[in-house]
Amino acid sequence: MNIDEHGEEILEALWIKTLEEKTAIGATEFRGRQTLAQLIENGLVTSDGDGSLSLTEKGLP
Repeated sequence: MNIDEHGEEILEALWIKTLEEKTAIGATEFRGRQTLAQLIENGLVTSDGDGSLSLTEKGLP
């Protein structure tokens, strides 16, 4: 699937994990949705460079 043509659909279709992290300042809990770039950086999604995306085992619910 081409990201340029279907980016909105891809983001809606991806299962996006909710994170529970402690921030460095005050150990405040942060819960939020990851952007596509963060998903790739965190190893939850891979990109083949041709616009196709795949969930990794780590990214599966």
